[in-house]
Amino acid sequence: MDMRKMALVAMLTSVACLWYARAAEAPILSSAELIRNGIYRLAVESYHVPLEKAMTLAQSIADTAAEYELDPVWVASIIAVESWFHVRALSPCGARGLMQLMPATARGLGVMDSYDPVQNVRGGCAYLAEQLRRFGTPMLAMAAYNAGPGAVRKYGGVPPYRETRWYLCQVTQVQMRLAEGMAS
Repeated sequence: MDMRKMALVAMLTSVACLWYARAAEAPILSSAELIRNGIYRLAVESYHVPLEKAMTLAQSIADTAAEYELDPVWVASIIAVESWFHVRALSPCGARGLMQLMPATARGLGVMDSYDPVQNVRGGCAYLAEQLRRFGTPMLAMAAYNAGPGAVRKYGGVPPYRETRWYLCQVTQVQMRLAEGMAS
């Protein structure tokens, strides 16, 4: 599902939830609250993040994504694939934290502690926003996030790397699952 469809699903979900809430005279949740609650549910139910930590992470992801004008559902999906919401994740190649920042990239983004979830999400969102501006589409931005901007430039699009193609599919699947979960 492309970003326009995802945005439409999110908008329709918000409208449906607002209508239902008014009809039932229940408290009305904003789109931001729906997104934050969806991320929270994903972290708790799919990745077994403790409840209190999940709410803090969901709020941080939603706030930071909004600051960088990124879709928080997209950012949460990237985190799910990169680290499974494990704050202290460490990859074999040395990438660290929720958004799996390489040490040099983290330093360049001003991240002093890659295991600090707020710093890591801020750095990851800054880098993702930079790739989105550079390449113009979410798919190419994700490819650059995973394989590096040099690989995307070299191949004039998504690199033919098996890992990168798997990564794009996984992020898209988590994003669709999260959007569907918010709609139900």
